[in-house]
Amino acid sequence: MKTLTTISSIDPISAGSWELRPLTLDKINLVVGLNATGKTRMLNVIEQTFLSIMGLKKNNGVVRV
Repeated sequence: MKTLTTISSIDPISAGSWELRPLTLDKINLVVGLNATGKTRMLNVIEQTFLSIMGLKKNNGVVRV
């Protein structure tokens, strides 16, 4: 298992309330939560971190080297 630090919600009632917390991922993961709790934001941060590490860029939804 790999441990990543990513964004997760700490207070979904107040807008813009986020903090960095450890997140452990395996080969297959299910992300669940209430509406507006940061699921999409968390996945976007994971994707951007991966692309940055691999030296890749995303342009119009297409990953480019």
